[in-house]
Amino acid sequence: MKKLVFSIFLIICTFSILNAQEKVTILTVNGYVHYFSGANNIGKRLLPGDILSPRGIIRCESDALAVLLFKGKKQKIEADKELDLTQLAAEKATGNRMGYFGRFLSFIGSSVNNTEDNSKLEKYHQRYMANAKGGIRGWGQGSADIMTYKYLSESVGGEGMLFEWAANENYHGYTFEIREEENNTLFFKAFPRANAINLHLEQLNFLPGALYSWRVKALDTAGQEVSTAKILFSYEPDALADFLASKELARAMEKVEEGEKDLLLVYELEEKRFFYAAYSKYQDMIKQSPENDLYKRLFAAFLIRSENLTAAKEVLAIK
Repeated sequence: MKKLVFSIFLIICTFSILNAQEKVTILTVNGYVHYFSGANNIGKRLLPGDILSPRGIIRCESDALAVLLFKGKKQKIEADKELDLTQLAAEKATGNRMGYFGRFLSFIGSSVNNTEDNSKLEKYHQRYMANAKGGIRGWGQGSADIMTYKYLSESVGGEGMLFEWAANENYHGYTFEIREEENNTLFFKAFPRANAINLHLEQLNFLPGALYSWRVKALDTAGQEVSTAKILFSYEPDALADFLASKELARAMEKVEEGEKDLLLVYELEEKRFFYAAYSKYQDMIKQSPENDLYKRLFAAFLIRSENLTAAKEVLAIK
């Protein structure tokens, strides 16, 4: 009897340890790859972005390939092979992988795990809102009446840019302004009808590298003026182009799988503070692969870091 009780205790402890482990994130999938758990023999077909408990078996069919992320390490499963996740979870961690690629993998793992469901998404948002601090050029909204988003600050380039802010049915009469920061002079002014305005940056006479700010003002139902915070940015198309063509980025790209290149690019764009370029790249990735849950989870996490919870939930709802 004591042996039976002890055996049950060991089983419970084992399951508790496995449940406490970091979950498995599927990075890339080529061909038919299935996940088997429980007593039945019905496998779930895996797609990028799937999050699995570290129990069960992943099996690659003929000509298939999968790459997964677990505890900061990548694991490749080749055609006609299978991986027992229970054994993977039992392996001891080896070394500290917080070098360049360790940070990259940590970025993916943290972003995905924090967007597993709406509850985690909201907690992630609350944490970022509570810890928001000024950026290199003063990002921070404080107690602004109208919320806007971090990806509309810092270094921008390219042909166009959609300036947007949180909609509020109680606000009307929007005024959008861009000012030159050096002498605080008005550079551009418009009166958008909705909570966004799309500008062709190349058609405006921005001085490359100079610091600008934009702000939106409106009237509330009592006729009182409300506004966004002053958001700082600089127009630096050459800086973005130079980075995209840099040897540094090319060397990094050589060291990742083909299916991970887009992930590395958005990571690098955010690290180098090309926030709007990262935002645009995420949109392109999801447009090209709307079924890729990994892209959607990473984009949702990016939107949370940019203080846009509404858009993050909309991205996760894309079918």
